[in-house]
Amino acid sequence: MNKRAKNDAYKKLSDIRLFLIDLDGTVYIEGKLIPGVHGFINSLNRLGIHFLFITNNSSRNASQYVHKLNKLGISVTEKNILTSGQATGAYISKKKTMPDYLLLVHHL
Repeated sequence: MNKRAKNDAYKKLSDIRLFLIDLDGTVYIEGKLIPGVHGFINSLNRLGIHFLFITNNSSRNASQYVHKLNKLGISVTEKNILTSGQATGAYISKKKTMPDYLLLVHHL
């Protein structure tokens, strides 16, 4: 990529306030980081653009995803993660009534 194209790409990125980034299949596949992810996240950090990793996989909590991403070389904290469990909890807490049924499963 030439310098002008790179500057144009950074300009387009700088207009965006927040990236929502799916984890499985977008950041990693079968535990292996997808090429280009490090550079993209580094660019977001360098430009001061916020990002949130999201997942609909409820088998892990946010701290487990932080650990996994850190092992893959992506430095994040729990504030960078939104799981489906967290989204569900936020939704239920904002409603004034509890649902009729709530199914909770604990993996051993």
